[in-house]
Amino acid sequence: MDIIRRDTNALATKADASIAKCERTMAIWNHSRSAGMLKTITIGGEYSPMRRLRQVAAEMSRKKQAMNEAKHKVKKKAIRIKMLQRDLDAMTDELDREMAMARIEELQDTIHAIEGPYIGAMQEVQELSAIHDSLRAQIIAEHGKLDEEVYEAEEYRYWVKRAFAQSMREVRECGRIKTGNQELLEQIGINPSVAMKLINAQLASEADEMNMSSAGVEAFLDRVAEECKALPTEKIMRIGFNPEQITDHLLLETSNEDL
Repeated sequence: MDIIRRDTNALATKADASIAKCERTMAIWNHSRSAGMLKTITIGGEYSPMRRLRQVAAEMSRKKQAMNEAKHKVKKKAIRIKMLQRDLDAMTDELDREMAMARIEELQDTIHAIEGPYIGAMQEVQELSAIHDSLRAQIIAEHGKLDEEVYEAEEYRYWVKRAFAQSMREVRECGRIKTGNQELLEQIGINPSVAMKLINAQLASEADEMNMSSAGVEAFLDRVAEECKALPTEKIMRIGFNPEQITDHLLLETSNEDL
């Protein structure tokens, strides 16, 4: 048993040294997502600047909550360490002292484990902030302001682009627009049969295309969004609703100072 214990201790010492050597490299992955993933998938996957900004806000809110939780955990554990260290001087039983010291070491290890992801979260928040600023400038350049009225105005184009993008994927996969996206197209005032013709024409134009870029698809979605942007409003009027938006309850820009 003594031989086993000595070998285990030696292995543990080597393992600790190996972990310490690799910790700087491990820190590369402290944050859960790369900047490229954030820009192309998490946020860039949305179909309008306002929807991308909305996703930034949602991601920022989650990070804020996670960082607050981590901060409070670290504070509580640091206080607990101070309390145990204070009590050590009064302990006369050696086993009690060993147990307190082991608990202190455990708490310190836990704090160390929390710090890595916490730093990673702060890095991701900085990236989200830069994306936020870029989107905000883009929206203000196009609309002259950034508020709920702009968000509402962009929603029709967003749903047109989303409906066509989803439908195009289904046509590529099985040669037809499935029931769910047919219903979505109809809900926003678009005839699915005509949408199918437009999609087939776009796919036919890509038949001999060897450019791997998705720019052609994005240009197609921009074009149909522009062509169809009035159709949701027309649908609203046909089913008996007033298309005019009530703005009393909206958060609106009140001055140019915030721009």
